[in-house]
Amino acid sequence: MDPQPRTNDRPLIFAVDDDPITTLIIEDSLAHRFQVEIASSGEQALQLFEQLNPDLILLDVMMQGLDGFEVCRVLRAHSKGQTLPVVMLTSQDDLDSIARAYEVGATDFIAKPINSALIAHRVGYLLRAHATLKALARQERQLAAAQRIARLGHWEFDPAQGRFQFAEAACELLQLPHRPRGFSLQQLLAQVHPRERTEVEQCLLSLDHEQRPPIQFEHQLCTGGRVLRQNVEYSSEFSGWLGTVQDVTAMHRSAQRIIKLAYYDRATGLPNRDFFLESLQRRLDQDDTAELCVLVVEIDALKRVGMGWGQAVTEPLVRNLSRRLMADLDIAAPEAPLPSPQAWNPDQPQLLARISDAAFALLTTAHNQASLKLTKRLLSALSQPLAVAGIELPMRAKVGLSDALDCDQDADTLLHHALAAAATACLSADKVQTYHRDLDIGERSRLTLEARLRRAIDQHELELWYQPKVDGRSGRLIGAEGLVRWRDPEEGLISPGRFIPLAEETGLIVPLTNRVLDLVCADLSLMHAPGLSPVKVSVNISAAQLDDERLPEEIAERLSSAGLSPQNLELEITERALMARLDSVLGTLSTLHRLGISLSLDDFGTGYSSLGYLGRFPIDELKIDQSFVMDLGTGAAGETVVRAIVALARELGLWVIAEGIETQAQATWLCSNGCEWHQGYLYSRPLERDAFLRLLDRRAPPPWSTLPCLSARSDRARR
Repeated sequence: MDPQPRTNDRPLIFAVDDDPITTLIIEDSLAHRFQVEIASSGEQALQLFEQLNPDLILLDVMMQGLDGFEVCRVLRAHSKGQTLPVVMLTSQDDLDSIARAYEVGATDFIAKPINSALIAHRVGYLLRAHATLKALARQERQLAAAQRIARLGHWEFDPAQGRFQFAEAACELLQLPHRPRGFSLQQLLAQVHPRERTEVEQCLLSLDHEQRPPIQFEHQLCTGGRVLRQNVEYSSEFSGWLGTVQDVTAMHRSAQRIIKLAYYDRATGLPNRDFFLESLQRRLDQDDTAELCVLVVEIDALKRVGMGWGQAVTEPLVRNLSRRLMADLDIAAPEAPLPSPQAWNPDQPQLLARISDAAFALLTTAHNQASLKLTKRLLSALSQPLAVAGIELPMRAKVGLSDALDCDQDADTLLHHALAAAATACLSADKVQTYHRDLDIGERSRLTLEARLRRAIDQHELELWYQPKVDGRSGRLIGAEGLVRWRDPEEGLISPGRFIPLAEETGLIVPLTNRVLDLVCADLSLMHAPGLSPVKVSVNISAAQLDDERLPEEIAERLSSAGLSPQNLELEITERALMARLDSVLGTLSTLHRLGISLSLDDFGTGYSSLGYLGRFPIDELKIDQSFVMDLGTGAAGETVVRAIVALARELGLWVIAEGIETQAQATWLCSNGCEWHQGYLYSRPLERDAFLRLLDRRAPPPWSTLPCLSARSDRARR
């Protein structure tokens, strides 16, 4: 008989028996609830099995040919028959057949002769039990899949046996083979990293106590670097401990990434400002009588390098400096896993951090005198110059100190005091300053002065004074330098030495320089009045504006609005500003030069090895710094430097002018050595605008025309 396809959702029962009476009883008893298919031999049953895909098999034990035992064995070897309910039909008193049936994999047995009234209920019960087992198996598979995805496994510990039983997923996580007998404590500990083994052993030994609360601990495996988290809880029903193990390596890596980004400096790997402050506050909270000292080391060269070359050049330099400091302090670089401020060991005597682009902070337990000695040692370690793009950049480090016993036990205040001390350390001969309360008064005065300077720029309290530039042989006025002055309504004239450095530190130098450009253009217009002999006027341009590509266009607009030619204006650029930027300002300078604006290199020769770069820049004039001029005519070493500068300028086709000339001897020496353009008090101090305009009157000789040196030269010229 060919098998009939399923016609509905009723379970399919496959009855295999060579007794027609038995199969008839089975079919008659089950047909009202189930679909029934019949096979009369074991061979036929195996042929129809895959086609039918039954939900339950009723299999007679004793048949001609293949008996029920062999058929059951073959079915259990088949992938579709491994969990299928197979019910053996056997005589009620055939105990041997029943035992053998279970051995070959039978699910249950039904005794013959078959009770037609009960068989349908028995089959229904077996089908429900099988469905329950299938659901349970599915849930176990889902749980196993979820545990694999979550990197989670479970285990049990029986205190009576002293053995750990691990599920398959837990064995994989712990890198253990699957063993039905479980594992001993020592076998488990062998998988734990040696540095954590003792701590884990103490936790697991405590599982002998029933009343212990749930515990959680983490440990690293001895190989692979993976981190596992164990959660253990006592089960009174099980009379033992139930545990879960989870792979939290990724979680730890993410946490480490967050800690690194939040608390560590990217360039040096050192703790950053936030780490330093939180650690310091923790120390202060633990012991308000501790002898703690904060040292702030500021390195001005890093600021200039950062502005000139950017982070790509600054980062290797700051790494080199941090290594110098760590070597001198005998501090090791932080290693993974990186501690947070809360996990940092407070018993360590020193903590080094990078708190800004150009500053490091050191927390030390040294008392005041020891801190001063330590400071001098650090300054010595930082004394070597920095090599930047072929330039030997001298280090100008300064240190500020603050003592925890002198403040209100607040980390922010303590660091602020050290920063305030470092800000004024440049005024100290040894570049070291210990905080005292007067520094706060000075800082408040500085903030007040900054606010007043902002107002001065906005309310036109700035003015330009002009210092003449003179031909040292003829006495002819050849130009002037415009020097900014601040006439405060309350204080009167304020020295440029007070407000120019402040403007550079606070960023006010840009609006201040813009105001100077407005003033010089307005004054140049007045110098072109009838009866006056106008001259070229130079003004200093701020270093911060050299990077602005719009600068040439803005200056050209100012000159055009005032009806002036670019030849009327000269811009003086300090050597420091030029060398701190090199490539970035070349385009701006070239554009200014193409417009017809002259460019003068101020303070030439004062500490930078820039000779190799002079040919690259469109410079018209070199200005010899007054520090070289003061000893001219005395045979001092500075005379050789000035001769070299004059010779260099001549070779490069540049004009050369000396500033700071105060004596006739200096003027005479310069003229004798080829430098004829002069500026200094010998000829004139800076003059207010109206006084300088009177100098331009063609009818009046300049006041320096009566100088003996000029008269002698005139006499020699007449002879």
